[in-house]
Amino acid sequence: LATIVFIIGSGALLSHPPSIVDAITGATPKAKAKAAAAEAQRPLAGRYILFLGAEISRDGLIDVVGAAAVGEQSGGKLQAPENELRLAVPDGESALGRYAEKLCARLDAAGLDVEVATYSDTMFVSRAVSGRFDLLLTPDGLFDTDLMKNADAAILLDGAEMERAN
Repeated sequence: LATIVFIIGSGALLSHPPSIVDAITGATPKAKAKAAAAEAQRPLAGRYILFLGAEISRDGLIDVVGAAAVGEQSGGKLQAPENELRLAVPDGESALGRYAEKLCARLDAAGLDVEVATYSDTMFVSRAVSGRFDLLLTPDGLFDTDLMKNADAAILLDGAEMERAN
């Protein structure tokens, strides 16, 4: 009987949000919202790498992407690829996501149709290593970039430089 009471009591304490475990670990909705707000205010810092896939590594497009990455205009409209391009970014970094959205807007102004696609870290690394990307923006150190056999070009960016471009 004591075992049954213990199981029922444990289930009740652990299953009703916010549970006792959430309260102890700080995973309450209020704590999660506070952490998300702090993350949203965090600026870009460190180094980032913008990898270019085969579709975008043609002559002229590399220069346009490089200029847009640092907030410069490249002058003139381009003959863009026929399909929409995707800029892959890892989720969980809101500052990087905001930068990616503004980079897409600058690339759109230059004549490239680019949309941001966010992926979990596991899917992001999988897409990077297998070469399933048009553009891929990653914090330096998220994964071993020596595995990037399918990238045709890479642009090294500094977080402060990206913040100025934002």
